[in-house]
Amino acid sequence: MFERVVIDDAQEITDLDAQRLGTYPQAGIALTTEDLLIAGRFYKGFTVSANADNISVTIAPGRLYDGGEQFASTTDENHSLSTFIPISAGKRRYVTLYATGTEENGPAESRLYLREIVVPAPTDQDPEATTTTTQQVPETGVRTRVRRPTMGFQPGPEAVAPTGAPAVPAGTVAIADILVGTAGVESIAMRAETRAPDLEQVSGRFTEMSARFDLVDQALAGIRQDMAALEGKITANAPLDMVSQLAGDVALLKDDLSVSDAGAPYGADRFLDTGESQTGHVDFDANVEEGIRFPHANFWRGPLAALYPNDTNLRHVQDGFLFPNYHVVDGLVVDRLSGETPLGGVTYQTLELREQVMSRQVTRYGDYFTVCTNSSWWRSGRYNGAGTFRRAGETYEAHRVRHKRYRVRRVWTDLEQVPYTTYVPVDRTFQGVIKSQSFTQSQARWVPGIRLFFNRWSEGAQVALALCRAKPNGDPDFDQTLATVTLTSDDFKVAPASTRFPFPVPVFLEPGFYCLVPVTTGEVYAGTVDGSDHLSGTLSDTTDGITFLPNLMRDLAVVVEHSKFNVTRLQVPLEGLNLDGGIHNMAVISGAVIPENTSATFQVRIGGAWRPLATLTHNPSEETLEAGLTSQGESWLNGDPFYDFAVELTGTEWVMPVIGTADSELTLFRADTAFVHLSDEQIVEPADAITSLRVTSTVAAWDAARHTLTCTILHGAGFATEEAADTTVTKPVVGRIDGALKMIWTFTFAAPIETFMIKFAGATSNDRVTFHVEERIHERLS
Repeated sequence: MFERVVIDDAQEITDLDAQRLGTYPQAGIALTTEDLLIAGRFYKGFTVSANADNISVTIAPGRLYDGGEQFASTTDENHSLSTFIPISAGKRRYVTLYATGTEENGPAESRLYLREIVVPAPTDQDPEATTTTTQQVPETGVRTRVRRPTMGFQPGPEAVAPTGAPAVPAGTVAIADILVGTAGVESIAMRAETRAPDLEQVSGRFTEMSARFDLVDQALAGIRQDMAALEGKITANAPLDMVSQLAGDVALLKDDLSVSDAGAPYGADRFLDTGESQTGHVDFDANVEEGIRFPHANFWRGPLAALYPNDTNLRHVQDGFLFPNYHVVDGLVVDRLSGETPLGGVTYQTLELREQVMSRQVTRYGDYFTVCTNSSWWRSGRYNGAGTFRRAGETYEAHRVRHKRYRVRRVWTDLEQVPYTTYVPVDRTFQGVIKSQSFTQSQARWVPGIRLFFNRWSEGAQVALALCRAKPNGDPDFDQTLATVTLTSDDFKVAPASTRFPFPVPVFLEPGFYCLVPVTTGEVYAGTVDGSDHLSGTLSDTTDGITFLPNLMRDLAVVVEHSKFNVTRLQVPLEGLNLDGGIHNMAVISGAVIPENTSATFQVRIGGAWRPLATLTHNPSEETLEAGLTSQGESWLNGDPFYDFAVELTGTEWVMPVIGTADSELTLFRADTAFVHLSDEQIVEPADAITSLRVTSTVAAWDAARHTLTCTILHGAGFATEEAADTTVTKPVVGRIDGALKMIWTFTFAAPIETFMIKFAGATSNDRVTFHVEERIHERLS
């Protein structure tokens, strides 16, 4: 113990000393137990068994540990479970036994106390005189404080097939899960995760694992010897070119899987992000975007904006959307009221929602955006292997992303097919009673609002309505919430009038299964219809926010509204494009929902005519580019400083595309005529120090008459030594018809190097004719 009582010879012992003799050892033992043995809440013993009547259980003696403190029972306890037996035939439920520790007084006991008492002491002068003396006097009182566990039972919901045990109250320890049916106790399972560990068993497992590790060490030693022998055989027998090609392929695979190159004598970079680029170096001057590309000579970046925000053909412009004007009509109508159901109740829950946002579309235009074979990586949807997708300076959260890509030489469009995707998560929390009403959306529609029917409610009641995608089993998927609306009792209307839950902006629903989830505080009674009146949906209840139990007898009365658009083709003028010195390239990043069989086409006015960017294509073999002009200069951006700009939205009266301007980004730029790219520091193991190195790169859109590209190696103190290549070999890429080249540089070093950086320096004689480096592989030759 960390405190002890000190008593000297001939010292008086006070009540405080005696009290410390009782509390100090207990405090020290509690801390020792918490530090070395059991730090949390656990139990030992308390074996639960069913009695002969099958409706009661016996709990054996046991100990409860809570923060190092021990609470013990020393006798069997009998408890009846009759109040938890289901009444309905076939129903069962889990009842969880839990314990919490309490400290109470022990039994009263008698002790002799040395007390001063008054006794008669008469004298001749005073026959009534008294005096005092001391003697032992018996007194009864509490002599011990006892820590005992108090047992309790937590029942779960009744069900034909209960899915799991209920959660126990905070601060308690779950001991056993008892499954009871109409016939009584069916099974008893002790909680393994809260049972205190047995040091003897732990010691045995440790001894067993140590023996296994010894075997693993022996196996690893054998593998090292085998690898050394295999390396010798490969070096002696395998052709160097084949081994080199294998190393390059492995390097590319490691780059795809985000495996570090550190320590390896080979490595690769596909230049899909700047993770392996030394962007902070004073000489670094390049863009890394599906390859090394030329930096911008001049650029402007700003938001996408409507030229006429008060255009009567648009709605929700102030909310950050280019949304064609529409009027609201009834879509799904289930309103033949036949009863009511309470939306409120006593089982309050906390609902965590993840609200999704509109998908992003990236449209890029210009000679700068030549196709990169690395696009196959984007289509794979694997990204960095950890659920993060980075593109054009944006960071998105993505679990699985499918891409529809449309690319030509001068136009590059990436469109996320899912209309709503979690890029930047918007987490929302609601508290109240939760229900779910599913419904089927048979055709693609924009939904501006939902209407429910309320019969009565309490003052101050509130309903938060969430629209979610449904899981395959019909339950709401709270991680795919499309919209939320909250109304208070002041907004409610008495049925048969409906109460409208308007979404801030209509939500696009593809054909599929969806759920309406009302989260209610207070008393609210909603109108219902007979279950046979709504065969495409189900009303469900939940007591834990996870498991939903369907009600097959009735459904919520509901009206799902649809947007009917006033026009099916609309050109929306946007703020013009303007860049000092002329525009050669542009990129638009914006939110977009483009349903099937609709289109959103960005246009510029060239020569008095509106030209869609996606049609401004050409045949590279027929182009003539000199001084920024082309033989077909009217067909694409020709370097003027200003262009009128618009987007044309085309669809049907029921589905139209919508463009989001909030958080959008419009970039205008001209490319520079030179770039410098430096790799991150490359480190190899000392045993693999390099004396000879090969660097191989794939270069796309190469024009030998206009382009130059050199590769050098920086090494030494401060990477101040720049090593030029001994040889440079150029050859076409097998299987490519776009003129791509493979460039191979070989370096020899006077002394072995263990760290280095790879430097690329590129140039073009015409800023309208650029190339890009698609990937780089480096490998040690010796």
